[in-house]
Amino acid sequence: MSQDDWTKDEGMKEAIIEGRVILDPWWIEDLEISVKNCFHDIDPTEEELIEILYIVQERFDASIGINWDFIEIIIQDYYEGRTTNE
Repeated sequence: MSQDDWTKDEGMKEAIIEGRVILDPWWIEDLEISVKNCFHDIDPTEEELIEILYIVQERFDASIGINWDFIEIIIQDYYEGRTTNE
């Protein structure tokens, strides 16, 4: 995390406290549930879940948002790409 990111996060915390912004956080635990629902035989590592979370962030489209369907598509792409590349 860069200093600019940290400064932005500090400003975001202030905005949340003041009620000027809303958030809908997604946690790696949410992703873990979704991985296990999509691929019953995969026990994701924390590193994989963090990587998937970053992919969700990279592919974020404000007109779609982040929802379970969006997350499941990314998870399927992530793990299916790994099994075909091995």
